[in-house]
Amino acid sequence: MRATSRLMSSLGVSRGHRSRTIAAIAFAWVAGCGGGGGGSSETFESPSEVSSSGGQLTMDLTISQQENKVGDLHFTSTVYNGDYAAPLLRVRPGDSIHLRLRNLAQHQPSNVHYHGLEVSPKPPGDTIFVQVEPENCYDYTIKIPSDQSTGLYWYHSHMMGLAETQVFNGLSGGLLVEGITEKLPFLDGIKNRVMILKDVQASADGRVTTPDYSKPTLRTINGVVRPSMAIRPGETQLWRVGNMGANLLYQLAIDGHEIVEISRDGNIHTKPVRHRATILPPGARTEFLITGGAPGTYTFRTLAVNTGPDGDPTPEDILGSLVVSGSQDTPVKVPETLAQVPDLRSKALTRTRRIVFSENNDAGQFFINGKMYSPSRDDVVVNLGSTEKWDLVNNSAEVHTFHIHQIDFQVVGRNGRPVDFTGYQDTVDINPGENVQIIIPFTRPSQVGRFVFHCHILEHEDGGMMQNIVVVDPSNPAAVDNNRMIQGKPCS
Repeated sequence: MRATSRLMSSLGVSRGHRSRTIAAIAFAWVAGCGGGGGGSSETFESPSEVSSSGGQLTMDLTISQQENKVGDLHFTSTVYNGDYAAPLLRVRPGDSIHLRLRNLAQHQPSNVHYHGLEVSPKPPGDTIFVQVEPENCYDYTIKIPSDQSTGLYWYHSHMMGLAETQVFNGLSGGLLVEGITEKLPFLDGIKNRVMILKDVQASADGRVTTPDYSKPTLRTINGVVRPSMAIRPGETQLWRVGNMGANLLYQLAIDGHEIVEISRDGNIHTKPVRHRATILPPGARTEFLITGGAPGTYTFRTLAVNTGPDGDPTPEDILGSLVVSGSQDTPVKVPETLAQVPDLRSKALTRTRRIVFSENNDAGQFFINGKMYSPSRDDVVVNLGSTEKWDLVNNSAEVHTFHIHQIDFQVVGRNGRPVDFTGYQDTVDINPGENVQIIIPFTRPSQVGRFVFHCHILEHEDGGMMQNIVVVDPSNPAAVDNNRMIQGKPCS
């Protein structure tokens, strides 16, 4: 069942509305594919919600320690608004988010990053150079561009050196930029499901600290263990799935069903991409269509992922079940052309960079281009208007996941071989010994400022695998100040 707590998850919301779908009927679990129909009930629960109104989303996001229950596991962890799953924020292109972060946790500073949004990194926007100490607050203002891609994003703690622990405790939640049916009218009227993937472990005394993947971990969807999802034969649903945990990779598959991916990291594909299984590294999101097959119960699972000799064990696990029953429906016809966006390979390149990921695994030290992270050092400086090609090289014996703030990029090659153009993304996995080529357009004026790129396996980020990047407007170089850390203020 959904994680519960003593503090109501609606605490601190000053505008917008919240909704929660709660299934009250128990479901008999059947693994794999069975015959005879699985019934129409389901145990899937949507996350609680806060929605914008009149172009504004205004809310308090409160960090506090709570007692939670997920499945049979009781634990105490640090969460947002009393909710381990955390509220889903619903906005539209052109909206503004006014979010007051209230840190009521006892021992650690924190902050919030708005992952994937192409918004300003300047304070009070999406800057990670903020430290909100316990009993302090910070007011963020996030202006979402009118042309922001519609899709699934997320928000989470990005506190330097503490991101892994805080996200693993539960400090992450979904953010949905609405309007996908206006871009893809064939989706109008079909059922949407938002699925936030997290995993949790607790010590004998019920505390959540840092993960140890030599031991079992409990995987959840919206804070629910192995929920069932109902669908009719021939019915098409849109599943919007985000890996919002700290470290684990997922390889998503639904027994007996094809995954038709239409969007990645909030970016609609140029054409549908069909999978039997799709890799979802930490931080990544996938939005795909699933059409109910013959009546029966089918397992929604993550397949085993080989993360390399030095990587964390990532065995196969069951996430939930798809229950196909009821009257026959007509599948949605998916067009072969979806979004029309420019192929960045046609753009003139300003320069090429080589970004090398390496590590001292025994010492827990992680490097980019031979350096561990320093907030006082600017590693990459780019002029606004540039288009660059980056060669991402993994010189270690485990997988890494590249993510850059404020910008989407196009993957154009893997190990020197061209990659089919299907659109943009903000996160990509790099296997041991691999190199991945991407093109990054530093062309939005909102990108001016200081931000970071890093490995989104948060153990690696906290261990040093992150660098600062500064985008400078040559006509106004003073627009980027040198303030490296902003402090929150006592809550009024």
